[in-house]
Amino acid sequence: MKETEARIFVISPNSDLTPPLLYQYLISQKLTLKMKETCFGLIVEGKKNAVKELLQKIGEVDKHHIFSKVRAYPPGDIRICRASKGGGPRPGLHFIEFEHQLLPLIGAALESLEAKEKVIVAKPPEEKIVPIQMIRKLIKKHGWARRS
Repeated sequence: MKETEARIFVISPNSDLTPPLLYQYLISQKLTLKMKETCFGLIVEGKKNAVKELLQKIGEVDKHHIFSKVRAYPPGDIRICRASKGGGPRPGLHFIEFEHQLLPLIGAALESLEAKEKVIVAKPPEEKIVPIQMIRKLIKKHGWARRS
């Protein structure tokens, strides 16, 4: 069983924190961890108990806008290091970018649950077929007809 753990911490775009602020705060906590600041947050590696303590401290700072997941590789691992691979995005970056866009929605949902607000799930509007006559009328009205 591994005694160390690597985690990615991603800061939601609607958080008041930035990666440098979070990094400085964690340094001030004097935890024995290896940390790397990234554009979306931090990559952290250390003993499992130190990482668990870090998770608690981050939860005290901004529990609904900083998200974490286990990372398969430690910071600076040559197997996924961009410098050793000749540049380009690291594996998984595009998915993190996608997840990063969803974080404000997830944070808002967590805040609503904590406030015990009633959550109403809206049904998507029904798709309606636009009659061809209406489409032709719009094309004619706005002069969108193809010209030869």
